Amino acid sequence: DPLPLEAYRRQWNGLRVRVGVHYGAGDIKLDPVSRGYDYYGTVVNTAARVESVCHGGQIGATKAVYDALRGRAPDVEWTDLGPQPLRGL
Repeated sequence: DPLPLEAYRRQWNGLRVRVGVHYGAGDIKLDPVSRGYDYYGTVVNTAARVESVCHGGQIGATKAVYDALRGRAPDVEWTDLGPQPLRGL
């Protein structure tokens, strides 16, 4: 059930970020300048595309994430939004 408007305003006061999550084996490379790791490849691109279809305050996840967490995250509430067009994929 959606939150009543007043409860929504109390809970979401401020910055609303959106997050895209995908599951799989990505590519990683050490950046010699920053001495940190860069992640790239289809897994990272898919997560970015999922994020792009979300609104502020949402966490978007692919079916791969859902399948990996099914039964392991009993407190997580999932809402199936159906197929979404993801640019370039």
